[in-house]
Amino acid sequence: MKKISTQYGLLFSGQINRPDIVASTINDEFPELFDGVPLNLPLPPDAPPEIISSQLKSSNEKWKLSISKVRLDLVRQLENKEDEINTRDLENMLKIILLCFDKIKEQLVDVNRIVNLANYMILEENPVEFIQEKLSVKKFLKTKDLKIRFNQQESLNDNFNINNISIIENGKLKKEEIGDINKEIILIQRDINTRHDMLQNFPKENVNKFFKLTDLLLDEKEVLNFFS
Repeated sequence: MKKISTQYGLLFSGQINRPDIVASTINDEFPELFDGVPLNLPLPPDAPPEIISSQLKSSNEKWKLSISKVRLDLVRQLENKEDEINTRDLENMLKIILLCFDKIKEQLVDVNRIVNLANYMILEENPVEFIQEKLSVKKFLKTKDLKIRFNQQESLNDNFNINNISIIENGKLKKEEIGDINKEIILIQRDINTRHDMLQNFPKENVNKFFKLTDLLLDEKEVLNFFS
């Protein structure tokens, strides 16, 4: 198993007026990560607030920060076969997301939902059969594609009411930089997020705690144990 991307997300209680200020702060503090050309789109006042108006990227596309008036997402993805998402990357992600939190609060807006999402792949010659066997899924004749999604709603450390989502499906590798194109694989997505029906305004220390706790749950070894 290999983690191919990880994503931290913050959702806001209201709209921030200046996503570009958040982006410029991160660009100034982490120039070695975001060395691509920044994107800032002037949007009309009536544009949907979900539209991304500021975005930072690395020239090798390993890093991306996307910001709208109501949400931001920070992504670290693999560049090539030799690349890996390591502890230092996660430490940098946490530093970035907490600095973003500060700049959002400066605009008098709270963070009321948090997301930690990761994608993984397993090379497997017969991915459908593997999923059926490991998850005791009923076998149908000539099943070509299989996708399973389930959600465990639970409490995490008594501080967070979460959706703990897993999506498992067969697929083919589409990014030749990280492996042989069209190679049969199992795709796994793990998405841990605070529930939208139980919103609360999170202080900075809880945002920090959430990502530290969920990163442990999203470690490759923990995810692989699911198939044991």
